[in-house]
Amino acid sequence: MMLRIAVPVPHIEQENARYCGPAVAQMVLAANGYGISSQEALFARWCNNGGDVPWTSSPRGIALTLGAQMPERANR
Repeated sequence: MMLRIAVPVPHIEQENARYCGPAVAQMVLAANGYGISSQEALFARWCNNGGDVPWTSSPRGIALTLGAQMPERANR
């Protein structure tokens, strides 16, 4: 038997072609009841922290940003 959990996630449009990752982060933060930073601010953090892959929003950068925004959930 597979357990299924539905999490209501609001849809947030990305503000420009480069802000896909920040829009996803805003959705995750909103779904978890956290205040959300602007896409521009989130993107600026990823540019500084996520230089591990040539994507605009790297997985490592997203993880670091979400960990900073939700420190009590950073290990999940």
